[in-house]
Amino acid sequence: MIWEIGSVAKHLLLPPLAWCWLLLFGLIYFRRKPRAARWSLAAGLLLLYASATSWVAGGLMRLVVDETPVARGKAPQAVVILAGGRTLEFDAAGRVVRARLGPSTSERVIEGVRIARETKLPVLVTSGKPDGLDPAEAVVMRDVMERELGMTPRWVESASRNTVENALFSAPLLKRDGIDSIILVTHGYHMRRARYLFEQAGLRVVPAVLDPHGSAPFSWGRLARDLLPTAGAWGTTFLACNEIAGLAYARWRSSSFTAAATPSAAVAN
Repeated sequence: MIWEIGSVAKHLLLPPLAWCWLLLFGLIYFRRKPRAARWSLAAGLLLLYASATSWVAGGLMRLVVDETPVARGKAPQAVVILAGGRTLEFDAAGRVVRARLGPSTSERVIEGVRIARETKLPVLVTSGKPDGLDPAEAVVMRDVMERELGMTPRWVESASRNTVENALFSAPLLKRDGIDSIILVTHGYHMRRARYLFEQAGLRVVPAVLDPHGSAPFSWGRLARDLLPTAGAWGTTFLACNEIAGLAYARWRSSSFTAAATPSAAVAN
């Protein structure tokens, strides 16, 4: 229930849908406060348009993509793959009959397995049940790796509900086996937050970035196209704003890492 409330609130309070509240205010108060209402309607429309352009969406995404160079140090000792969602299928009685990896998780698993084969490093998969439904995302990741990719992860951390807990619960599993340097696999928009949290948990992180959302240099010839509104740009705007909010939350929560402990649901194969 908490996850569902948080998910709904996130979509209502973050751009681009957040700008609709300005439009709603303008419509409600148009007769009572016409001047303020006109400004609110104009601002809402302008921000909705801007959020739908590649120029603005790309600029926001550049704020969250991690381009920090990796300092020299201890070679990585494990590959950590972060989940990015799973899809559940239900029968007529509402029971889960099938679980599949979401597109983002599938990409991360494939890339993580490729890296693990090249480096000969063991793999940790991490994510629990943010929606409270079985099976956990990490369990689905393990099953797909074993069944379709011929690899079994050494650790399955299946208790975490978000990126903060991914790091908080995974670090003790790895450190228990003497591992303090990892290759972290996730998408570009998620890497800054994930890398920060795993480093706060005491691990040295080598990023393995998928879809880095790199931006081309400014070009007047491309400006007209970048200013055309698209639904895809709205999605990118939401992802970027979600990561900005998530990073602020991560910095607030990272103080709890000093008391990190492995929960009972986090297991090693």
